[in-house]
Amino acid sequence: RGLMRCTGVHGTIDLARSIQVSCNPYYANVFAPMIDSRGMSGPQAYDLWREALMKFGLGSTLGIDLPGEKPGLVPTSSYYTKIYGSGKWRSSFNISLSIGQGELGITPLQMANITAIVANRGFYYRPHLIKGIGDQKIVKPEFTEKISAGVDAKYYEAVIEGMSRVVNQGGSGRAVAIEGIEMCGKTGTVQNPHGENHAVFFAFAPRENPKIAIAVF
Repeated sequence: RGLMRCTGVHGTIDLARSIQVSCNPYYANVFAPMIDSRGMSGPQAYDLWREALMKFGLGSTLGIDLPGEKPGLVPTSSYYTKIYGSGKWRSSFNISLSIGQGELGITPLQMANITAIVANRGFYYRPHLIKGIGDQKIVKPEFTEKISAGVDAKYYEAVIEGMSRVVNQGGSGRAVAIEGIEMCGKTGTVQNPHGENHAVFFAFAPRENPKIAIAVF
C-alpha cells in the first residue's frame, strides 16, 4: 500500500497522453474512485470492476481449438478479504492491479485478444487456429460468435489515439514504426518472480480497418 509514483513528471494529462507516456499514477487515480467512491463496500465495488474485466476475456479460457489453454487470473474479492482478514479493505490494498500488475495474471493470447478488442472498438471473435482440413472449410459456430466486451465503441477512440502516439509520435514504441502504416501499440514491463522483468509489446495495425493484432513478451 502507498503512493504510486511514475518515472516521469507529466502534470495534468488525459487518457491518450497517459498511454503515450505510460503514466502509472493516472491509472491509480482512475482505479481508486471506482473502488472507494461508489457508495458501497470496497469488495462490492471491486466485484463490479472484476466483472467488467472478465468481459474482455480475462480470468477464464477463451475457448480456442488447442488443448492446454490457461485461464490467467483475476482475483476475487474474497481472495483479498482472506488475505487482509476483513471485508473493509479499499483500493489502496490492491492498487497495483490498476497498471496490470500485482496478482493479475494475463496470458499472451489474452493480451493479443484485448488488443483485438481495442482495434475492433469493442468486440472480439474467439481466437482459433484451424480454418480448414484439406479442401474442407471448417466453420464452427463458436468461432463465428461476435462477443461484446461491454464498452461502447466511442470510448475506445482515446485509447487508440494514445496507442498511435506510442508508435508514431515519439513514444516508447517508436523503434517499431513502419512507414506508410499507422500502427497502434503499447510497450510495458511484466513482473517476473523468477528473475528479471519481462518486456512486453502489443499492437494492432492499421488504425482504420485493422487486419492484425499481436502481443509479444
